[in-house]
Amino acid sequence: MRIAILTNAFPPDGKGGAERIAYVQAAGLLERGHEVKVWSPENEEGGAENGKQEEIRDERRLPLTAFRIPAERFPSRFSSLSRMSALRRLFFHLLEDIGEHRDVVNDVIAWKPDVLITHNLTGCGFGTPSAIKAKGVPWLHILHDIQLTEPSGQLRADKVRALPGRFWRSYWAAYRKRAWKSPPDALVSPTLWLLEWHRQYGFRGNLEEILPNPIDRGPERTRSLRTPAALVYVGRLSDDKGYPVFLELGRAFNREAIGSLVAVGDGPLRGAAEMLGDTRFSLKGALSPENTRREIAQADILIAPSRILENQQTILLEAMAEGTPVVAADVGGTTETLEGSGCPVGNGADIASGILRLLQSPETWRAASIAIRKRAERHDPERYFTALVSLCAGISRS
Repeated sequence: MRIAILTNAFPPDGKGGAERIAYVQAAGLLERGHEVKVWSPENEEGGAENGKQEEIRDERRLPLTAFRIPAERFPSRFSSLSRMSALRRLFFHLLEDIGEHRDVVNDVIAWKPDVLITHNLTGCGFGTPSAIKAKGVPWLHILHDIQLTEPSGQLRADKVRALPGRFWRSYWAAYRKRAWKSPPDALVSPTLWLLEWHRQYGFRGNLEEILPNPIDRGPERTRSLRTPAALVYVGRLSDDKGYPVFLELGRAFNREAIGSLVAVGDGPLRGAAEMLGDTRFSLKGALSPENTRREIAQADILIAPSRILENQQTILLEAMAEGTPVVAADVGGTTETLEGSGCPVGNGADIASGILRLLQSPETWRAASIAIRKRAERHDPERYFTALVSLCAGISRS
């Protein structure tokens, strides 16, 4: 098949979870003999040149060789959103980005794909995929977060029921849904939670499927709990990601129980650990996906205390792949993702008790390590691509 992919961020410009999935998807489809072409906005801060083919290493350890993925870059102010004033961002979302990107529509149609796959669309023109569909190209949209109902894609779990936000999301969802004009031929979500979130705001597909994101498990290895244990936090060093919860663990556990607390990432609270004066804390900064996964593999427990609605965090999948038990906050699709892994999930106050539960004996920890690695079977890349190609072929035939 000839498959077009439209996404608002793609390596080397984008390094978040959604863009990494878009890359893994493109590379995996290429490896399986399909023709793939990617369209993504230019990075105004200095990214890939328009039309330039970027050679991208596989950074998720899938068994792929290097591909020269044709990433067609088109003009967009998407990469400048963080530097805009609130009023300028509102103008961008409501007027500038709501219609179709005519050049992208023409380029995709000229390439004559069998299927169009879209990821996050902010910056791509929300009317672009339905305009391409109107020309006879079947359209499959993949959900990653709540961006269709919340422009930033982020919402604190404790703010979901606040009336002003609910009214805003209802208006915003209706406004963007009208830009689609017609629903995707297939709407795909990694979790049932995210699919149901969009259903309540009227986003539907002619076909709807749950397809968990892929992760390669790598080689089998024997693991055992170390004493004292090593904890790792991966993400933005901010309040909304729950970084203060991680910092509190230094006070909650003595050195005999926890020997090191490693933080991978950057953010506004990056200096908070130094203020505590606890030498067990180690700040690694922002690392490559490969080195981030190495830190997860070396830890005894991954802490995921996010306070925002998460869909299916990549760090949870990487912990599964490495057999690293997780203690996580119950937000969004986290419970669904970790279901059957034996790993504790609860609110922020439960993080310390969840750690205690895993550390109560080496046998308890090892059982969780085995169970979470087995859970990774649900995210097997071959299973993922078999299902994805089947979906593409099905909507193409219909």
